[in-house]
Amino acid sequence: MTQTQAAHETFRGMVCGVDCDLMGHMNTARYAVIFDAATWTFLRALGYRWQVDGQSGWTDAKNTFEYLRELPVDTQYYVLSSVSRLGGASLTLIHELYRSDESCISARCETILVSFDRHARKSMKLTDEFRERASQFLRMADGGSAAQG
Repeated sequence: MTQTQAAHETFRGMVCGVDCDLMGHMNTARYAVIFDAATWTFLRALGYRWQVDGQSGWTDAKNTFEYLRELPVDTQYYVLSSVSRLGGASLTLIHELYRSDESCISARCETILVSFDRHARKSMKLTDEFRERASQFLRMADGGSAAQG
């Protein structure tokens, strides 16, 4: 994805020594933490507040990671997030991690989330209000319109 108005910055940081593996670049566990934080930051930007709404919740159904370029120590980065699909009870997010010095994508994560009732422990439909807010961040699929349904 190119940087567009449909993307929202959800994380910013710098690679520290503790984030790295024996190869000297950021390890996969750190990517998972960053993309998880980006998910919750994005949900908050879409209006979700777990402290306020004690019934609804979210669960990850699937996470797919792509590691495109390594990030060595002292590299600054940021994450842009967008919505690629709105389902009846699900939301698919795309997180892209960019190197700040080159503005190139270093990693990507697709996260499929399911809205669920925290008491009944089953999926629940996305509200119209949430769908409207999320649709503002829909990204266009290659050569077509954004996916909804």
